[in-house]
Amino acid sequence: MKIIAASLLLATSFTACSEHQPNKPNPSTPPAAKASKISAHQAKKIMARGESCLHFSREFAGDQSARDRELNQKMDKLKCDTIISELETLQQHLPKNSPLKAKVQALLLEY
Repeated sequence: MKIIAASLLLATSFTACSEHQPNKPNPSTPPAAKASKISAHQAKKIMARGESCLHFSREFAGDQSARDRELNQKMDKLKCDTIISELETLQQHLPKNSPLKAKVQALLLEY
């Protein structure tokens, strides 16, 4: 009886282990691995957002005016608070010979 109980316990602990369930995604996948799957279309969208965020940040007066509030709303919608890290991640995962890599680097220098 003890052998059967031990076998059942071992079998349930083996199937409960996340390493042995290949159909479940591994939550410990590093962000760099996820970021390396950026398509050309996504890369161009990130670049366009970066350029828009830079444009709006240059218009910002800092005087709490109606225009500043409008710009804040536009920048929030564009998620400008995360654009620098997104551009840095994009730059790290683009091939060295990519023409977009130089553009990303130039845009990051503007920030």
